[in-house]
Amino acid sequence: MADLSKFGAKAEKDAKDEVQAPEPAQAHKCPVCGAPLPDGSRYCPLCGTLADRSPEGLAAFSSGPQYAMMKMQVAAVQGIQAEASAIRRNVQWLSAVNTVGWLMVVFLLLVVLTRI
Repeated sequence: MADLSKFGAKAEKDAKDEVQAPEPAQAHKCPVCGAPLPDGSRYCPLCGTLADRSPEGLAAFSSGPQYAMMKMQVAAVQGIQAEASAIRRNVQWLSAVNTVGWLMVVFLLLVVLTRI
């Protein structure tokens, strides 16, 4: 530490207090995005992640209404994805059938034009 005796004992004491000052308590942070969490919050206000990932926190979450709602939303999304996949298969099939149809038309036109 620098020699602060020429500034007096008070300056030396203040310098020691600044060096030894305890750091403020760290606020709880979201495990996913790192945003500060308000005291007592169960979810991150920024990304919505469950803040308490301890076994007790997960048990409380899995027995709450939010968990039931999340399961319903996941089931709905999976149903929509299955329907979109079926529609995509149908569109691909129709596209293939359409391509074959056009090839047949071109082939028939060639046959007709070569006979003329």
